Amino acid sequence: MQHHRSTICLWTRGLPAHAPDDCAGVTGRRPTGPVRAYLLLGLSILGLHALGLSDALQYERTQVASEGWRLPASLLTHWNIDHALANAAGLVLLAGLAPERHGGPAAVLAAAIGCPLLLHFGLPDLMSYRGASPLVAAALPAALATLWGRGRTGRGISLLLAAGVTLSLLLQAGGMPSPWLPVGIRPTWELHLAGAILGAVVVAGYAYRSRSSKPSS
Repeated sequence: MQHHRSTICLWTRGLPAHAPDDCAGVTGRRPTGPVRAYLLLGLSILGLHALGLSDALQYERTQVASEGWRLPASLLTHWNIDHALANAAGLVLLAGLAPERHGGPAAVLAAAIGCPLLLHFGLPDLMSYRGASPLVAAALPAALATLWGRGRTGRGISLLLAAGVTLSLLLQAGGMPSPWLPVGIRPTWELHLAGAILGAVVVAGYAYRSRSSKPSS
């Protein structure tokens, strides 16, 4: 018998798991598909930064017409190692709370499509962009839904996280700089908010589908 726990699950220890796949990697179980996807995404972020590819892949408004890969790839580029580590760590922490039934991977995919479009067409004054924060924000609602289903303690943690994220968005919208970004680079709170909204819409859609598929009495 293996007695170790995966590091991505330690912070949820003590919460009753109502579904066996909520937190993968516990006592020898293989990570589920969503967990592997989140971990691969986090490793890709660190790998691209370590290879020095951010300049070649970041969003540049003046170049994206001829170099279209910059639009989606910008979500995997970062300004410095602190920025990359912060987003990769966020995805790894959320990986343990990403059951497919809440739509976590689908939410990230929705943000990967929707947020670059918002960046290009909805933020015309933004000339350059790097950051996976919209993907982290999109993954958060599924994690909150998982915590909400884990009893009183889980609901309390869910409410605290939601309040903290809301406060952070309000402060960023008010001009507060990010400790992870270089001086002069503002947090693109509009994309963070868009990612969270897309994630919430996907989670709500999955919840509705789950309820409607249950047999009625």
